[in-house]
Amino acid sequence: MVIFAGGSVVVAVALALAIRKVVPAIAERQFEELADGLRVVYELLFALLLAFVIASVLDKFSEAESTVGSEATALSQMVRSSRSRSMRRCGSTAGLACTWTRPSTMSGR
Repeated sequence: MVIFAGGSVVVAVALALAIRKVVPAIAERQFEELADGLRVVYELLFALLLAFVIASVLDKFSEAESTVGSEATALSQMVRSSRSRSMRRCGSTAGLACTWTRPSTMSGR
């Protein structure tokens, strides 16, 4: 495989040098206008692709931000709910240790 790749590179370079010797004007200014036109097209395509990538990333970022917000809200509601249940079991709001103990240990199991 390496020999095939190396051989094809050598053939390509030899072919390019042979064409340059046979037609010396091909490397000069003959294709500059065409190259400038193609460069503009490639730059526009790259800018368009970059704009779509940035729009996609911003869309995913907004989606992730809303997901994080809803998960944080759900978690805070769960914490509030568990604190209110454990305070009802303890009968007072004085002890934090009672708030964070497991329901199985509070019921005596």
